[in-house]
Amino acid sequence: EISGLALTAEARLLAHGDEQGRIAEIDYRRGVVVKRFMIGEQPVQADFEGITVAGDAVFLLASNGKLHEFREGANGERVPYTIHDTQLGRECEFEGVAFDPAISSLLLACKHVGRKSLREFLVIYRWKLRAGSGPRLSRLTVPLDRLIGSNGWKGLHPSDITVDPSSGNYVLIAA
Repeated sequence: EISGLALTAEARLLAHGDEQGRIAEIDYRRGVVVKRFMIGEQPVQADFEGITVAGDAVFLLASNGKLHEFREGANGERVPYTIHDTQLGRECEFEGVAFDPAISSLLLACKHVGRKSLREFLVIYRWKLRAGSGPRLSRLTVPLDRLIGSNGWKGLHPSDITVDPSSGNYVLIAA
C-alpha cells in the first residue's frame, strides 16, 4: 500500500509505504518500480503519512509529527537518517507533508486536531528547514466555517497537501 508520493526536481516519483521506512522510485510512465531503498540499518517502523523532497533532502512524516530526514539511496541501499521531533504529537495527528520553497519550510497538514481551542480550524504547521532568527515552527489556521461554507460538511480532515508550483497556493485533499 502506497501511503505517500513525492516528485523530485528531476520529475522522478518517490513513494513510501505506511509502516516501514521503505521508499521506492516508480517510473510512472511505464508503471514499474525502478529501485527500492530503506532508511536505517534496521527496519524503521512508524505510522508514516507523507513524503516530500526539499533540495537534496527527503523527509518522511509520521502521524505523531516526527520527521525522518535522509538522502535518497541507491537500489537496495540502507541510508542513514535523522529524526526531528516537532513535539506536536499531542497537538495533531498528521497526514501529509509538502515543501514550500518560498519560505524554505515543510508544511505539516493536521488531519485530527488534538488541542480543543483549535478544533474549529484547519491547521497547518510550518517547520523551517534551517534554524535561525525567529521561531522554527509556526502555525497557519483557517476557520473551518470559511472553508466549508454552506455545503453541509461536518468537518475537514486533510489527507495530503502540496504546493502549486505555478501559483504557490497550498492544495489540500480530504475525504
